[in-house]
Amino acid sequence: MALNRRVSVLLAFGLATLSLAPSPTAAQPTDPQTASARSTPSTPSTPSNSSAKSDPAEPQPTEELASRGRQYRALKGQQRAAIITSKGALETITATARDIRAFAIEGPAEARSTLAGAHLRLAARNLVPADATLAAEITTDAWLNEAKSPWIDLVIKEVRNVRSVEVPAGKGTEATLIGELTLRGVTRAIEISRVTLIMIPASDATRSVAEGDLLRLRATFDIQLADFGIRNDAIAVRKRIAPAVSVEIDLVLATGK
Repeated sequence: MALNRRVSVLLAFGLATLSLAPSPTAAQPTDPQTASARSTPSTPSTPSNSSAKSDPAEPQPTEELASRGRQYRALKGQQRAAIITSKGALETITATARDIRAFAIEGPAEARSTLAGAHLRLAARNLVPADATLAAEITTDAWLNEAKSPWIDLVIKEVRNVRSVEVPAGKGTEATLIGELTLRGVTRAIEISRVTLIMIPASDATRSVAEGDLLRLRATFDIQLADFGIRNDAIAVRKRIAPAVSVEIDLVLATGK
């Protein structure tokens, strides 16, 4: 499907910020533990649970978690799935997270608009700063240390403070997500408040985007870089990068295979 057709459909459902790559995404980093078994399938725009199981870039639910509800998978190729913003002493610098891979498990029958669990995974090389100097250094040991930690993982284990909210389309839920964030090989507990979950039932319009029902996950939170071992002169001396950065996630997932 043409990219402009996808965008027009998403606009109609309040998904104006989604941007899909018109061509296959860049190669993912090699996971040292699974490199020998890894294949390089083509990259479709709709989720595929069967192919996902052979790709280390794709996080997988446990059998117990998968049994608790329907599974949504992130549409591949989303070019602005998250925006990271640093407001330093002298300038503001942003970075774009491209092609976040993810699953989300729907909540129980009495609360389907919540989540039983979720896992978002970003390849370190797919975090792209707008600043050329930072872009050249972002995967090095001073920052993300891709050689030792190729993935950034956000695992959601619990949902609290659930309430209904008004949204342009579908069912809207606001909640607090509890879980863990792993960055640069360091895992920290995280609590993200006021996360918006919008579930959109399948229709003729949504089928032009992806098969099955759609789920839009929107969240904003801050992280302290030092908590993940990121300490360098750009932060402490030159003060180009703030000690804390803001993360804005806007991710679309679907149940189709």
